[in-house]
Amino acid sequence: MIKTKHRYVYGPVPSRRLGRSLGVDLVPFKVCNYDCIYCQLGRITNKTIERREYISPKAILQDLRDCLKLGDKPDYITVSGSGEPTLNSSLEEIISKIKEMTDIPLAVLTNGSLLYLPEVRKACCMADLVLPSLDAGEESMFKHVNRPCKEIEFNKMIEGLVKFREEYSGKIWLEVFLLGGVNSLKPDIIKIKNHIAKIKPDKIQVNTVARPPAEDYAYRIDLPQLIESCKLFGENAEVIADFLETKHVDKHILTNTRLDKILGDDKVKQVELSDGRILDADMVLIGIGVQPNISLAEFAGIETCKDGIVVDAHMQTSDKNIFACGDCTIKKSFFTGKPTNLKLASIATMESRVAGANLFEIKRKQEGVIGVFSTIVDNTVFAVAGLGEKQACELDYKVVTGEVEASNRHPGKMPGATNIKLKLVFNKSNGELLGGTARGSDSVGEMINTISACIQKKMTANDIAQFQLGTHPAVTASPIAYQLVNAAELAIKKIS
Repeated sequence: MIKTKHRYVYGPVPSRRLGRSLGVDLVPFKVCNYDCIYCQLGRITNKTIERREYISPKAILQDLRDCLKLGDKPDYITVSGSGEPTLNSSLEEIISKIKEMTDIPLAVLTNGSLLYLPEVRKACCMADLVLPSLDAGEESMFKHVNRPCKEIEFNKMIEGLVKFREEYSGKIWLEVFLLGGVNSLKPDIIKIKNHIAKIKPDKIQVNTVARPPAEDYAYRIDLPQLIESCKLFGENAEVIADFLETKHVDKHILTNTRLDKILGDDKVKQVELSDGRILDADMVLIGIGVQPNISLAEFAGIETCKDGIVVDAHMQTSDKNIFACGDCTIKKSFFTGKPTNLKLASIATMESRVAGANLFEIKRKQEGVIGVFSTIVDNTVFAVAGLGEKQACELDYKVVTGEVEASNRHPGKMPGATNIKLKLVFNKSNGELLGGTARGSDSVGEMINTISACIQKKMTANDIAQFQLGTHPAVTASPIAYQLVNAAELAIKKIS
């Protein structure tokens, strides 16, 4: 990359959305008509609705011309930068002259607030790609998240986006910036989605905080929640948040998409996705699962099936003098009693303890497998035990849920404090716990094991609400904000 020393042009720089982007500033630093709580530039110092020639087209175009002479051709020239570019009253002239200067595609990165103005729409219509944003589904949230100039009304802003779509034949990639505890709840997302249906962008790009925001209450959303939120927007939505770039990992998270074809001759070169996109690839990893090796059992005349060696609740085979356990044996669901494909080391060791205890006298019985999983990505633990809400409904359970998010320390400003989010799923008919999901700090790994024990003992929401716990400011949530208890209490309200 050639580093430029120009006043109004910077890059090319790597962009999550645009590849290698050459940025062009049309306004001075922090000149904007929004003062977004998540802005990585910090609080805006010049908040204004005034459109004028903040920087002359001549100076901008000369800077760009000099930069292009260096020969480092970018994927896009991006009109963006340190403020809102549509505030420059010479926007149309600048875009027109850039298009005359080069065949490099031109993108406009804008908050979309001034697209209600015909002259701004006319200027942006000359771009190859326009990337506006929409972070709220109603006026009050708009004012809270974006803190616009008082002259900008929410409905007027939406109307401008809709009119621009009607007039513009190019691509619109609409960014939606979600913040934990602010605009990320399902009702908030549905309100945003309803407006997006009128705007009809080509892509919806879901983002969250990755760099220090203007306000410390603008919380980032963790990856699993962002993916689930992204799915609510439909098939043309994708996650663009850079969770792993700080770890030097280049990644794309594609939701509602499958791999259709692997392209190449002697080795893979590209992959074709179900939405028609073709991506370059040097390697493709495919998880196809495993099959139990039961040849010894078959040779011994022990009953088997395609899923493994048949055993009873005591881990006895069809030959009562032979026990079997682990991935080579069939598994039955704790919830339905039907076969399941769950194969985990934790299940295998539990089965081995049952088998060992029963060798000389039947003492133990296992009632089926629950399924408990934990993993960690970018210092965030994700875990699940038992049935999720959707899975439980598919099994014809009538369910209620309790969902909470609270700090793992008290008070929340303690060193090492991070939020833990917990969702519990209960059988509405008898209150029994069916499953739970959690994400957050390392303690989530043991929290999910506690949830599994509650499921196994068929504890009800009332049982869990009376859970006797020990707390300490440096190691647990507050006793009045303890996630397991509070999630149960919320579910009880729905049962009654």
